[in-house]
Amino acid sequence: MQANQHIRPKFSVAELYLKYGMFFILLILVVFSAIVSPSFLSVRNITNIIQSMSIVALAAFGETMVLILGKIDLSVGSVMALCGCITCTVVSQTQSVLLGVVVGLIVGAVCGLINGFVISHFEIPAFIITLATMQIARGVVLLFTNAVPVSGMGDGFRQLGQGELFGFLPMPVLIMLICFALCWVLLNRTRFGRYIYACGGNESAAIASGIHAHRVVTVTYLLMGVLTGMSGIVLMSYINSGQPAGATNYEMDAITAAVVGGTSLSGGLGTIQGTLVGCLIVGVLDNIMNLKGVSSYWQQIVRGLIIALAVILDIKSKSLVQRRKK
Repeated sequence: MQANQHIRPKFSVAELYLKYGMFFILLILVVFSAIVSPSFLSVRNITNIIQSMSIVALAAFGETMVLILGKIDLSVGSVMALCGCITCTVVSQTQSVLLGVVVGLIVGAVCGLINGFVISHFEIPAFIITLATMQIARGVVLLFTNAVPVSGMGDGFRQLGQGELFGFLPMPVLIMLICFALCWVLLNRTRFGRYIYACGGNESAAIASGIHAHRVVTVTYLLMGVLTGMSGIVLMSYINSGQPAGATNYEMDAITAAVVGGTSLSGGLGTIQGTLVGCLIVGVLDNIMNLKGVSSYWQQIVRGLIIALAVILDIKSKSLVQRRKK
């Protein structure tokens, strides 16, 4: 055998999992769900899964970008409720859906801007400031609405969450697909997207190379706020009511979807398409547990185990790949 002959690399289960593991998990979960529940594959049930998943996905896309930075946002649920209720209030008083949506998105952008500015310029851990924002936003929406649900938005607003395009494509799914495309382009085809990965991978090296890390963090959180605001607006439209106590624990849904989809909690790694698959996995799992009548207490336990398992598999797989490359 010649010394310069190329040696074929050995098969690596770790590399296979990192690239395609989430797709295998989704396929196995769908097959299992179809077997244990005949009603799982019904058109109505699949539509419900996709609609509910699309609302979570909007917030999860923003959470993915923040996690790639090596940060986190715990204020998602509260900001969703704030943006959604303010939108409902504006629409109910003006009967202008466009104005309500614009105001709601601006509120979300302001919340994200505040988070990003404080985190980047005062060097406060993201966990702490977004935890504070979570409490503040929830208090503001309860104060703003007097803890009373907002109603009277009309049929136009309800179409955002319940309408269909061409008679088969739910509006929440259409909105989610548009946001998915925009986020994918941002992360994969723009300089700013490369800056997000660079800052998450090694912020000191990114700064040394001339990247304004503070600006990247601030703008990323602003985008997070906009996506969270859209998620809250679609959610309130879907239930056709501005619920000041709504969207509880949606931050955990968004984080779970991103982590299950392969986004690293330590920063620098993650994809929007992975998060979309993660949303589908979580949505299918929640749906089959509901169909089988699993207690909500057990569902919380399962969710926690999923996050722990996803992180363990991610760390172990990356460790094996790095060892193999040495």
